[in-house]
Amino acid sequence: MRTYYLFIIREEVVQQLRDKEFELFYLLKRILKDQEEMIPYRIPCYLQICKPWPKEVLMHYFDTKYPSSKRNKGYVVRGQSFVIRSSYLKIETDKTIPGIFRLLNYIDPYIFLCDFENSDYFYLKQFMNHVKIKS
Repeated sequence: MRTYYLFIIREEVVQQLRDKEFELFYLLKRILKDQEEMIPYRIPCYLQICKPWPKEVLMHYFDTKYPSSKRNKGYVVRGQSFVIRSSYLKIETDKTIPGIFRLLNYIDPYIFLCDFENSDYFYLKQFMNHVKIKS
């Protein structure tokens, strides 16, 4: 099982942290999962690094394509869970490469994926340029 957190990174941050993806991964991990001492800094720090997700676009996609998939805090489609927040999109899946990556690849060129449990991170656009996804 993989749990991906997807963030839309601001272009200036991408340029500033080019070839330093681990630093971005570490910053996002601290913002999302760290102790209480960082609570007052989470939102301002997040806003400097990331742009908000287009929740309405994603919700419309799921409501149209999978109308019966809506659950309590997100959507469940074919055993995969999707939680849409303003700050991130969370995907829980048993697939290494979920098919929704193809759609998300067109939303923004600077989507950064983090699998905090497996210490895995990459930009979706770069990843998609090297991988073919079967439907």
